[in-house]
Amino acid sequence: MSRWKKIIGGLLAVVVLLGCQLPALAEETKTVALDVMLVVDDTVSMQSNDPNHIASSALLQFASSIPTVGSRVGMATYAAKILTQQPMLEVNSKADIDQLIGYAQNGLTQNGHYTDLPSALKYAVDQLQQLDERDNPQVVIAVSDGENDFATDADRQASDEALLEVLAADIPVYIIGINSSGSISQYLSGISEHTGGQAYFAESGDQVKDILNEISDNLYGYINDDSTEKEVGEKEESWAFALSDGIFECNVELRHSSDLTLRLEGPDGKEIPLNEENGIAVFKTSGGDGLHTVIKMLEPTGGNYTLYMRSSQGHTQTVLGQITLNNEIFVQVTPSASELSPGDGFSVQATLMRGSEEYTDLAFDRLQAVAEFNGQSVQLTAGSAGFQGNLTAPDNDGEYELTVTVSGKTFMRTSDPVKVVVEQSSAGVDSAVSNAPEKGFPWWILIIVVAVVVVIVVIVLLKLRGRQSGKGANIQLRGTLQVTYYRQPGMYTWEKYVAPGSYYSKRAPAVSLGKMLRDLHEAEEIPEELDGLLVSGEMAPDRQQYVVLSGEMSFGDEKQPVYSRLKIDTGMSGDDQFDSFSFEDSGKVSLLLPSGGTIEFRFLLG
Repeated sequence: MSRWKKIIGGLLAVVVLLGCQLPALAEETKTVALDVMLVVDDTVSMQSNDPNHIASSALLQFASSIPTVGSRVGMATYAAKILTQQPMLEVNSKADIDQLIGYAQNGLTQNGHYTDLPSALKYAVDQLQQLDERDNPQVVIAVSDGENDFATDADRQASDEALLEVLAADIPVYIIGINSSGSISQYLSGISEHTGGQAYFAESGDQVKDILNEISDNLYGYINDDSTEKEVGEKEESWAFALSDGIFECNVELRHSSDLTLRLEGPDGKEIPLNEENGIAVFKTSGGDGLHTVIKMLEPTGGNYTLYMRSSQGHTQTVLGQITLNNEIFVQVTPSASELSPGDGFSVQATLMRGSEEYTDLAFDRLQAVAEFNGQSVQLTAGSAGFQGNLTAPDNDGEYELTVTVSGKTFMRTSDPVKVVVEQSSAGVDSAVSNAPEKGFPWWILIIVVAVVVVIVVIVLLKLRGRQSGKGANIQLRGTLQVTYYRQPGMYTWEKYVAPGSYYSKRAPAVSLGKMLRDLHEAEEIPEELDGLLVSGEMAPDRQQYVVLSGEMSFGDEKQPVYSRLKIDTGMSGDDQFDSFSFEDSGKVSLLLPSGGTIEFRFLLG
């Protein structure tokens, strides 16, 4: 198997893994599916970046079974254009997986010349947007070394247009860059961040498998631990698997064609009844391709387990099994009030959360919850939706932290601290003031002084915070913004130098580029298309400064967002390889205008 067949196999593995996860089933079960389109760079430049090849075990590890149905998966390889493609396929059976595997093994050309990542991403986005509307989240996954290479200027311009459409599509793009550094990695990161995805970087193709697993964890927080395929008939077939300590939830997921009789043996060799008293719930659903059974185990003891399966009706059937472990559970605490008077009583609600949803699949009486507040340790009572209890505010004013720890045999989670403010009531303050001596200390002066100090401290802290956070805190640009406008490809029209420093203030941190040019050059014809572009300065968390071009442009009846950054650097390299709508380039960036013209920006210090 060639190295790119192995890369495709690994990518197919993660697509199957991402698209077919089953986070949680209730009595009215809803499966979670994903629409995924992956595109892989299949050009000569990638050969030197993958000398060690990708282990074919990635394909065997993930593609042997699918724990749910409804995901739609497509694949393609690209160079200057799409080379081969597997159209979007709804995955409902093992035959569908076999079709994807067949493409991964036989659909590659390995002779691509030139590279156009934006056009490949646009192809992927188009495939997803053409699907009938469902609730499936949509994701694009791409592998590239980022080295765009065009045969003609027209190809480069078409690529720029394709990238604008990708950025406006609102579909996350996850990019795996192989041996990508410098401006290439910045370019790939810019695309992913702007679309809501993420960029990952590997020094060689051998690291792609680990990155695919990381993408899976980031999207779902699930770990696929084991899988199997069994021929099950009248006699029992066994499936042995091991679980480690500290697992919150284990889902044993089975896909089969007819009813199964199941029994489970634990680490002590004894049979475990499949009921909620033992922290186990069994859910069964049916679909167009057969039956689905999920054995949900809450906080299982670590050790070796054996699941015995037998066909209830005696005939032989294929059973696909998948074990999914879930540890992405956290504790959310909600007090009845966050501002109290001394001695007030208040209630506390603690809920286990899985992502943005409450975890309610099993009874909570198998777990314990303890609230910690001002030296108090209060046992909370388990209910149908979590844990409840009552606490008392301390007698002294102040800010106090409330936490709740939920624990079991091996599982333990502590919530983030919740702030509770305790202060005297207004009646107590009025009484204290009325008892003050008539000609005593001038308290009003002290109050004014304290207020002034507080205001100064707040202002200083806000400035420091802005400097540390970087993005969102505008900086005043000190330099020259060079604007070059081409009304037609290759035709130089005019060039203007703008000193934007005077256009920045705390009240107006960004300014319209069109307005800026008209104020400075009234005699010139400034395109109205530039009115929608805003120029501002930005400091990143690492103290790196940027010129930011943002806003939107109207392309026909649609408005397309624009966001691009120029790095302010005294050591600009002048590397213009990615000057066409790159995100962080060495000193210049180009934008395509709705009229068909092009505008180029450079920033010069001084």
